[in-house]
Amino acid sequence: MRNDNMNLILTTKVMGLILRSILAVTAFVFCIPESFSQQKGAISHYDEIRYITEKIEGVYIPKDMDDAMAVLDRMLSQRQKDSIKNLGSALDLHFSLGMWMRNNWNLWGGSRLTRSLDEAGYVNWDADGISSDICFAYMSHLKGEKRDTPEAIPENGKPARNHSVKIDEWEWKKIEKNRKALLEGGYKEGTIMLFTYPYGDISAMEKDGTTVLPAENHICEGVITDINYWNSSIKIRLTKTHSPHGIIIYDGNLKRGEDGKYKQNGKHTEPPADNPAIFFMKTGEEIWFPSNTGHWKIKK
Repeated sequence: MRNDNMNLILTTKVMGLILRSILAVTAFVFCIPESFSQQKGAISHYDEIRYITEKIEGVYIPKDMDDAMAVLDRMLSQRQKDSIKNLGSALDLHFSLGMWMRNNWNLWGGSRLTRSLDEAGYVNWDADGISSDICFAYMSHLKGEKRDTPEAIPENGKPARNHSVKIDEWEWKKIEKNRKALLEGGYKEGTIMLFTYPYGDISAMEKDGTTVLPAENHICEGVITDINYWNSSIKIRLTKTHSPHGIIIYDGNLKRGEDGKYKQNGKHTEPPADNPAIFFMKTGEEIWFPSNTGHWKIKK
């Protein structure tokens, strides 16, 4: 009887350890996608900005398929439109107009247009398919034909999207590799970070088209409050800034020059209320940033 009791106690303890381990792993797995799946309400992740902004690197991004048709109407000449109308297939546009869309409307990286088409029910999963959808739609538009809509796709064109993360052995190795690299790089909770002003300073003055670097008293600080080893991103709380408007963390109006660096088109004096291509971060706000974008550097 005593041995039976001991076995029962040991079994209970072992089961308790197993259960706690399962709960711990489950909690870890489910916390991973939360860092980059929040797409509604206030911007909680820098990576989500591209799905909201109307401009990416100075190029206007259509908000939906109808807007894409209108943009192409304004952009193309009548001669180009006639040429497209007489093509045998919209597939002939894949390496011309289609390529332009993929490169300029951020169809590979994701934009408000790709999100709109996804939410509308278009089932293409990559930029090639998305650009083909738009080209086919535009050819129908030019011919005055009724274009195919998601409703014509089986199951109303509403594919069940499962963005849950499956953790396999390779993914665990990836997470551990990212964790090691970030820790060796000095990224850990509580680390003080300095903002690098990649899009200029809100109150920066310009002379001859050159942005004056922020003065010493324009030092902006933040602190790492969380780390996501899945996608190597860091959550930063802005703790110190000289401007009541905060800092510019994205400016879609700026274009990259031949040297790959952003060019400042004009000085920022105050946050424009009606320009969704410029986003600001205010003191006390917490936002996720990819660790390799160069927005922040560790304070020495």
